[in-house]
Amino acid sequence: MFLEQYTKFGVNAGETLDIQKIAERSHSLSVEVKRLNTIAGSHMHIAQLPPASISRGKPLHELSLRQARRKKAALKDNVEHALQGALQSLGLQPMSVTLVDESNPSAHISFSWAGRRPTGPQAMQYEESTILKSQTTTPKPDHLLEDGWHRVAEPYDGMYRSFKDKLLEVIEQLTDDTVTNGIANVKISGDGTEFSKYSNFTILLFCLLNTKNEIMMPKAIVRISETYEYLAMSLRPLLAEINDLLERKEIICSDGRRQRIDICLCGDLKFLLTILGFAQANSNHSCIWCCIHSNDRWDISITAEERTLEDIEKCASLTTKSRPVNTGIKHKPLIRVALRKVMVDELHLLLRSLDILMNNIIQHTAYQDELQGTRDPLSGPNLNLLVDTIRSLGVPFKVWKSRKTIELDWSSLGGN
Repeated sequence: MFLEQYTKFGVNAGETLDIQKIAERSHSLSVEVKRLNTIAGSHMHIAQLPPASISRGKPLHELSLRQARRKKAALKDNVEHALQGALQSLGLQPMSVTLVDESNPSAHISFSWAGRRPTGPQAMQYEESTILKSQTTTPKPDHLLEDGWHRVAEPYDGMYRSFKDKLLEVIEQLTDDTVTNGIANVKISGDGTEFSKYSNFTILLFCLLNTKNEIMMPKAIVRISETYEYLAMSLRPLLAEINDLLERKEIICSDGRRQRIDICLCGDLKFLLTILGFAQANSNHSCIWCCIHSNDRWDISITAEERTLEDIEKCASLTTKSRPVNTGIKHKPLIRVALRKVMVDELHLLLRSLDILMNNIIQHTAYQDELQGTRDPLSGPNLNLLVDTIRSLGVPFKVWKSRKTIELDWSSLGGN
């Protein structure tokens, strides 16, 4: 998105504004354009045609019309492929190319992509950029967009809204009946999603738990992967606002009233680990609340050391060599929320943990029936007792043998 904000300055074909007039208005813009041109020039020299595009057969004028048309089409595709790598990082698309024969300057071939809609992977990127450009292509002071939205820092694509301003707007609509003990409870959540095969988006939201509807309100949507570095760089102003409110524990309303707030953090395990500066979820010490090893989680007799936010920040401030190996901590938390206010999303716990639990229970009961000499696992007394117990709770549960794998399979607890 390096040149998106300059499309009205004559960078792309078909523009009408004079670049010289714009350069006179802003010297800094002229310097930026020169820098980008230098970057483009450094990319252009690596745009080489693949060896497969070199013709080793007859010249074009000696071929039939059908063969010549086919060879030109292949050459055009190879030229576009070579230019894509050089121009894609700058947000540009090739418009036209003219190839000249060094031995015969009068012989040349011209290709044009003007007005053509991208296809394949470029089509998906075109659709994504079109959606995002609808909100980000009009330059406004201080990167301000519609309805209080701001652009994220370059070179990232996305928008964010002031958390403090939107929260204040929602809190001022509350009544004394909806505020418990004079505290407004705020839940911050987020998640990354795959927008297409070629890009991911990360979304941050918040809601006020004191209201009945609990409507989720977006704070940011950024075209980045769900990683610590990308979130820290692209959402730095928004994260600073959240941490400031966490430290103050109150917000001043327009009438001067000080409203106490209690902020909690919610999301799936990957999002929470990323925000809090932990390693991946499959690491040895990926528990947010204690330092237990992943191989010892099943043993409830082990008493693990409880984590605190101060412990995480202290460990993250150490160098890699001096940092303890049994912590699973890599960075400082992006949101400085107390760990007792961090909650894993119930849906993910239900879908993943319950699936594993059900599998273990059913396999264990089938194994107990096998030890008792039952040949058919479906007729085992332990398994039938488990099925009857689940059905007594009002769930139409059923267990059967899969035709493909001859293994036990069962319906979900939702009745499907």
